[in-house]
Amino acid sequence: MRREAMYLGHPRVTFPLGAKIEVQSIGSGAKYTMRSESLQGWDLMVSGSPDQRPGYNRLSLLELWIEDAVNGRRIFGFAKFVQALSPGSFILRIIEIDVQNRDYLQELMHQFSITPTEDAV
Repeated sequence: MRREAMYLGHPRVTFPLGAKIEVQSIGSGAKYTMRSESLQGWDLMVSGSPDQRPGYNRLSLLELWIEDAVNGRRIFGFAKFVQALSPGSFILRIIEIDVQNRDYLQELMHQFSITPTEDAV
């Protein structure tokens, strides 16, 4: 992902997605359904019901599905838990995504008139 991220550049903007997000720890069968609040760079802020907060920590490696309800497509990637913001909302960082899903995510960003910067991290 680092190589791809340097090629892609990190968007330095925030925009609301409101997309359905499903998250689960790798190998577990317990999926949690949430909504995305915003995307900044590769950090995705998600929220769900406060009583549904999964017990993730900074060592958690997660499978992540972002659903585009308009086109009916799902973006799959891997993420890490970054930090909790409040009960039921936290930040996930996308750490691995394949080229097809990366390109599709970038297309979604362009639909919102967002141009990623070429600044490499």
